[in-house]
Amino acid sequence: MIVGEEGKITGEANSRAFLDLPGKQEQLLEAIVAAGKPVILVVISGRPLTISWAAANVPAIVWPWFPGSEAGHAIADVLFGDANPSGKLPITIPRSVGQIPIYYAHLPTGRPEDPAIKYTSKYIDSPNDPLYPFGYRLSYTHFEYADLRVSAAADGTFIVSADIRNAGQRAGDEIVQLCVRQLVASISRR
Repeated sequence: MIVGEEGKITGEANSRAFLDLPGKQEQLLEAIVAAGKPVILVVISGRPLTISWAAANVPAIVWPWFPGSEAGHAIADVLFGDANPSGKLPITIPRSVGQIPIYYAHLPTGRPEDPAIKYTSKYIDSPNDPLYPFGYRLSYTHFEYADLRVSAAADGTFIVSADIRNAGQRAGDEIVQLCVRQLVASISRR
């Protein structure tokens, strides 16, 4: 099933207060899932949408954003396993609009989440983590990382390396991402 936004309701000067699927798309999706047929969801959009129900009830979601003229062929290749996706999410998909802004490089809070302590930064009605974090992806194979090494150079730079191997039965490409941040500082950096 293909859902999402038309190009004319996203982009510059098209902010939305709610990021649910437009119109009655979620109700249609719920009815199709209730029919008991296998469903793969394809989400076409130019921004993150809140699709928590779909994530909990549909076994596979493909998010090609606003694909180009060969989208049909590319999506079919992924769905039928003829192509193994290697891209990773360049943004974070929130569980609800109440989590926005939510992104990988957010500034740390003075009261990190602790389920055992009431007065820490957490939601009382939702998990703190996003539905899908920056860098998330699925693949028909999996990769193992081993022997992570960090060495400092005299000029203040660092060299980071690791051994990465395809541990699955299918060929695939891995995009290695490294995100760093200073955990303790006298001022917050942006």
